[in-house]
Amino acid sequence: MTGQLFFRPEVAQRIQKAQKPGCVLVLDFEDGSGPFNQQALSCSFDVNFSLLVVPVQSVTTAYPLVVTSNLGPVYTKNNTKLYLDSTIVFRQPSHTRTIRMQNDSGMISGNVPLRVINAATKPD
Repeated sequence: MTGQLFFRPEVAQRIQKAQKPGCVLVLDFEDGSGPFNQQALSCSFDVNFSLLVVPVQSVTTAYPLVVTSNLGPVYTKNNTKLYLDSTIVFRQPSHTRTIRMQNDSGMISGNVPLRVINAATKPD
């Protein structure tokens, strides 16, 4: 079963500022696959995610899973299912601009960057 995503107001405001007409939100699992990964797959215990605002035509077959959120649909990879068994909350502590991703079990990622991708990419 797939959970849902919840963006706390401080994070939702940042995402809404970054969104433009014709763009969608992607939760990108940094696993070395997909058109937007910034790092190659590594043997590490770190779990890395990015929140991406991308033109809708940039959402390729790499992001077939659609997850509900309080900001609307969010596209992600099938490999993300492992982390989506409950509600995921994105929050930003008042003393930092870092976005944290957590669920009932605790922290999943302590630094989830928000990136805006302006140009459409070729489908996979």
